Amino acid sequence: MSRLDREVLKCADRVVQMSRDRAGEVLDYTDGSIDVVEEMLAEAAAHGRRMTEEGLRRLSQDVGCYILEVARRNHGGAYQWATDRNEPALRVGEPHFAITLLCWEKVYGRLRGGDASGIPAFYAEYVEHVGRAKHGDRAVFL
Repeated sequence: MSRLDREVLKCADRVVQMSRDRAGEVLDYTDGSIDVVEEMLAEAAAHGRRMTEEGLRRLSQDVGCYILEVARRNHGGAYQWATDRNEPALRVGEPHFAITLLCWEKVYGRLRGGDASGIPAFYAEYVEHVGRAKHGDRAVFL
């Protein structure tokens, strides 16, 4: 396991622990748990104005890593560092195709009051694209 793999998992595990500390379902790294992530983000967004910018960024990173880890466990792929965006990316399908998932900014936007259906729809679109990818396909989800 690479250092990046360990760091993504550590961040994802923090989000699982957060889910244990609230009323409702506990995150379990299944595709269906993305709906629970959305519930948690809606709760956090309601209090987002009271969070510091650093707190919002940290939560965005942790939740983004949880989403990446759900995708990796259920659909494969490998982590790499996206230097242009300064965040981890999950790439699946190489060498036949390359579908890349990045999440931090998407989650940050949701915490700032963005589209309430954004995260589950975003994730479902990614999963659908991975499932129908063909040789030579390239796509980036961010």
